[in-house]
Amino acid sequence: MVDLEDIFPEFGSKLRQKDFVLEDGYTFLNHGYVGAVPKAVVETQQRFQDEARRQPTNSFMRKKQSNWIKSRDSVAEFLYADPDDVVLVPNVTSGINAILMSIPFKAGDTILVTNQVFLSTLNACAQLLHHKGITNSVVDIIPPIKDTNQVVKLYRDSLDSIPNIRAVVLVDPPSFS
Repeated sequence: MVDLEDIFPEFGSKLRQKDFVLEDGYTFLNHGYVGAVPKAVVETQQRFQDEARRQPTNSFMRKKQSNWIKSRDSVAEFLYADPDDVVLVPNVTSGINAILMSIPFKAGDTILVTNQVFLSTLNACAQLLHHKGITNSVVDIIPPIKDTNQVVKLYRDSLDSIPNIRAVVLVDPPSFS
Protein backbone atom coordinates (compact mmCIF):
# COMPACT_ATOMS: atom_id res chain seq x y z
CA MET A 1 0.00 0.00 0.00
CA VAL A 2 1.26 3.49 -0.87
CA ASP A 3 1.87 5.87 2.01
CA LEU A 4 0.67 9.29 0.89
CA GLU A 5 3.07 11.00 3.30
CA ASP A 6 5.94 9.54 1.23
CA ILE A 7 4.48 11.08 -1.92
CA PHE A 8 3.35 14.35 -0.31
CA PRO A 9 5.67 14.85 2.71
CA GLU A 10 4.33 18.37 3.29
CA PHE A 11 0.90 16.93 4.11
CA GLY A 12 -0.37 14.58 6.79
CA SER A 13 0.94 14.45 10.32
CA LYS A 14 4.00 16.60 9.54
CA LEU A 15 1.76 19.43 8.31
CA ARG A 16 -0.54 19.00 11.30
CA GLN A 17 2.37 19.24 13.73
CA LYS A 18 3.97 22.20 11.95
CA ASP A 19 0.94 24.34 11.10
CA PHE A 20 -1.87 23.42 13.51
CA VAL A 21 -2.48 23.31 17.23
CA LEU A 22 -4.26 19.98 17.49
CA GLU A 23 -4.05 17.55 20.37
CA ASP A 24 -1.63 14.66 19.75
CA GLY A 25 -3.47 11.63 18.43
CA TYR A 26 -6.44 13.72 17.31
CA THR A 27 -7.31 13.43 13.63
CA PHE A 28 -9.64 16.16 12.48
CA LEU A 29 -11.86 15.25 9.53
CA ASN A 30 -14.12 17.97 8.19
CA HIS A 31 -15.44 19.17 4.86
CA GLY A 32 -14.21 22.68 5.44
CA TYR A 33 -16.87 25.04 6.71
CA VAL A 34 -15.54 24.90 10.27
CA GLY A 35 -12.34 23.47 11.50
CA ALA A 36 -8.86 23.71 12.80
CA VAL A 37 -7.31 27.11 12.18
CA PRO A 38 -3.67 27.21 11.04
CA LYS A 39 -1.17 28.72 13.50
CA ALA A 40 -0.36 31.56 11.07
CA VAL A 41 -4.02 32.61 11.03
CA VAL A 42 -4.28 32.47 14.82
CA GLU A 43 -1.11 34.59 15.13
CA THR A 44 -2.45 37.16 12.66
CA GLN A 45 -5.79 37.30 14.50
CA GLN A 46 -3.89 37.86 17.73
CA ARG A 47 -1.89 40.74 16.18
CA PHE A 48 -5.12 42.42 15.02
CA GLN A 49 -6.73 41.93 18.44
CA ASP A 50 -3.66 43.33 20.23
CA GLU A 51 -3.63 46.36 17.94
CA ALA A 52 -7.35 46.92 18.48
CA ARG A 53 -6.83 46.88 22.24
CA ARG A 54 -3.89 49.34 22.04
CA GLN A 55 -5.51 51.75 19.56
CA PRO A 56 -9.23 51.01 19.23
CA THR A 57 -10.13 54.07 17.16
CA ASN A 58 -7.19 53.78 14.79
CA SER A 59 -7.68 50.06 14.37
CA PHE A 60 -11.39 50.11 13.69
CA MET A 61 -12.01 53.41 12.01
CA ARG A 62 -8.85 54.12 10.05
CA LYS A 63 -7.30 50.77 9.24
CA LYS A 64 -10.33 48.57 8.72
CA GLN A 65 -11.04 49.79 5.19
CA SER A 66 -7.41 49.73 4.07
CA ASN A 67 -6.93 46.21 5.48
CA TRP A 68 -10.13 45.10 3.75
CA ILE A 69 -8.91 46.53 0.44
CA LYS A 70 -5.49 44.87 0.83
CA SER A 71 -7.20 41.55 1.53
CA ARG A 72 -9.48 41.93 -1.48
CA ASP A 73 -6.54 42.83 -3.71
CA SER A 74 -4.58 39.79 -2.50
CA VAL A 75 -7.51 37.48 -3.26
CA ALA A 76 -7.97 39.10 -6.67
CA GLU A 77 -4.30 38.61 -7.49
CA PHE A 78 -4.49 34.96 -6.45
CA LEU A 79 -7.58 34.47 -8.66
CA TYR A 80 -6.15 36.51 -11.57
CA ALA A 81 -9.22 38.72 -11.25
CA ASP A 82 -9.87 42.43 -11.33
CA PRO A 83 -10.12 43.62 -7.69
CA ASP A 84 -13.30 45.49 -8.59
CA ASP A 85 -14.86 42.10 -9.44
CA VAL A 86 -14.00 40.54 -6.07
CA VAL A 87 -16.25 40.83 -3.05
CA LEU A 88 -15.29 39.54 0.39
CA VAL A 89 -18.07 38.14 2.55
CA PRO A 90 -17.95 36.85 6.11
CA ASN A 91 -19.08 33.33 5.20
CA VAL A 92 -20.57 31.14 2.47
CA THR A 93 -24.13 31.75 3.62
CA SER A 94 -23.77 35.53 3.29
CA GLY A 95 -22.16 35.15 -0.13
CA ILE A 96 -24.82 32.80 -1.51
CA ASN A 97 -27.59 35.02 -0.14
CA ALA A 98 -26.04 38.14 -1.66
CA ILE A 99 -25.65 36.48 -5.05
CA LEU A 100 -29.09 34.89 -5.16
CA MET A 101 -30.86 38.02 -3.94
CA SER A 102 -29.08 40.14 -6.58
CA ILE A 103 -30.33 38.08 -9.54
CA PRO A 104 -33.46 39.59 -11.11
CA PHE A 105 -35.56 36.41 -10.94
CA LYS A 106 -39.07 36.26 -12.40
CA ALA A 107 -41.93 33.96 -11.44
CA GLY A 108 -41.35 30.59 -13.11
CA ASP A 109 -37.53 30.81 -13.08
CA THR A 110 -35.70 27.81 -11.62
CA ILE A 111 -32.63 27.48 -9.41
CA LEU A 112 -30.74 24.22 -9.78
CA VAL A 113 -29.18 22.99 -6.52
CA THR A 114 -27.94 19.64 -5.25
CA ASN A 115 -28.88 17.57 -2.27
CA GLN A 116 -25.39 18.46 -0.97
CA VAL A 117 -25.90 22.22 -0.41
CA PHE A 118 -26.03 23.80 3.03
CA LEU A 119 -29.45 24.20 4.59
CA SER A 120 -28.91 27.98 4.55
CA THR A 121 -28.71 27.85 0.72
CA LEU A 122 -32.01 25.97 0.56
CA ASN A 123 -33.49 28.56 2.93
CA ALA A 124 -32.36 31.38 0.62
CA CYS A 125 -33.99 29.56 -2.30
CA ALA A 126 -37.17 29.11 -0.24
CA GLN A 127 -37.26 32.87 0.37
CA LEU A 128 -37.09 33.46 -3.37
CA LEU A 129 -39.89 30.95 -3.90
CA HIS A 130 -41.99 32.79 -1.34
CA HIS A 131 -41.25 36.32 -2.61
CA LYS A 132 -40.75 35.85 -6.36
CA GLY A 133 -42.35 32.54 -7.28
CA ILE A 134 -39.18 30.80 -8.45
CA THR A 135 -38.83 27.03 -8.22
CA ASN A 136 -35.99 24.83 -7.08
CA SER A 137 -34.85 21.71 -8.82
CA VAL A 138 -32.56 19.33 -6.98
CA VAL A 139 -29.78 17.24 -8.52
CA ASP A 140 -29.41 14.15 -6.34
CA ILE A 141 -25.74 13.37 -5.94
CA ILE A 142 -25.42 10.07 -4.11
CA PRO A 143 -21.98 8.95 -2.90
CA PRO A 144 -19.83 7.14 -3.70
CA ILE A 145 -18.88 9.33 -6.63
CA LYS A 146 -16.66 7.46 -9.09
CA ASP A 147 -15.34 10.57 -10.83
CA THR A 148 -16.26 14.15 -11.64
CA ASN A 149 -17.73 13.10 -15.00
CA GLN A 150 -20.54 11.41 -13.09
CA VAL A 151 -21.43 14.72 -11.42
CA VAL A 152 -21.10 16.66 -14.69
CA LYS A 153 -23.52 14.23 -16.34
CA LEU A 154 -26.07 14.74 -13.56
CA TYR A 155 -25.89 18.50 -14.08
CA ARG A 156 -26.04 18.20 -17.88
CA ASP A 157 -29.09 15.94 -17.70
CA SER A 158 -30.84 18.46 -15.46
CA LEU A 159 -29.87 21.43 -17.64
CA ASP A 160 -31.16 19.61 -20.73
CA SER A 161 -34.46 18.55 -19.20
CA ILE A 162 -35.55 21.39 -16.89
CA PRO A 163 -36.86 24.59 -18.46
CA ASN A 164 -36.18 28.11 -17.19
CA ILE A 165 -33.02 27.42 -15.17
CA ARG A 166 -31.72 30.85 -14.32
CA ALA A 167 -29.08 29.96 -11.69
CA VAL A 168 -27.07 26.89 -10.69
CA VAL A 169 -25.55 26.47 -7.24
CA LEU A 170 -22.48 24.23 -7.54
CA VAL A 171 -21.00 22.16 -4.75
CA ASP A 172 -17.28 21.49 -4.62
CA PRO A 173 -16.87 17.80 -5.57
CA PRO A 174 -14.32 16.98 -2.83
CA SER A 175 -17.05 17.53 -0.25
CA PHE A 176 -18.76 14.38 -1.53
CA SER A 177 -16.29 12.10 0.19
